[in-house]
Amino acid sequence: MAKEEYQQELESLKSDMTQLRTDLGELMERFREMGHERVDETRSRARSEVERRRDQLNQAYEKARQEGREYYDAAHHRLEEHPLTSIGLAFGLGMLLGKVLSR
Repeated sequence: MAKEEYQQELESLKSDMTQLRTDLGELMERFREMGHERVDETRSRARSEVERRRDQLNQAYEKARQEGREYYDAAHHRLEEHPLTSIGLAFGLGMLLGKVLSR
């Protein structure tokens, strides 16, 4: 009778070990899925941040381009309004620069 009880306990232990192996496999799969979800979530956040930064850079570029164009247009307009003054100023600066560099 002790041998039968021992055999039953052994079978019960084998069954428990099989169930434990199955549960551990499922648990490992869930951990793997959670890891993939975290990676996907992090990747998504990184992409959003890159897009946000790209938009900021594009806006800054457009603003700088527009301001540069406005400055160029204003300078061009001043040159057209006062051509002789502009030529005289350019000549004077050229002479001054030539004197400084020749020393």
